[in-house]
Formats: sequence, C-alpha cells, structure tokens
Amino acid sequence: MRKKVALVVDGANDMELFNIADLKVALTPQRFIVERASSVSK
Repeated sequence: MRKKVALVVDGANDMELFNIADLKVALTPQRFIVERASSVSK
C-alpha cells in the first residue's frame, strides 16, 4: 500500500512534487501555485 504524501511549498521549483503529493499546502505562494494547491496560507 502506498503511503500518503503531504507537500508544503512556496514556489515554482516545487512544481514537480505536485505530481506525487496527495495533499498540497502552499505557504505564501506565488499565484500559479495557489491555483494548484489543496490549501493556501498567506
């Protein structure tokens, strides 16, 4: 069974990780990250 993966990001250099993460949290992110995140903290 595959483990759940949580991802906390802030910028474009993290975009490749979005493909493997189940939960995507963005902390003070760039705008295009906000559009792809599960949750956003500004």
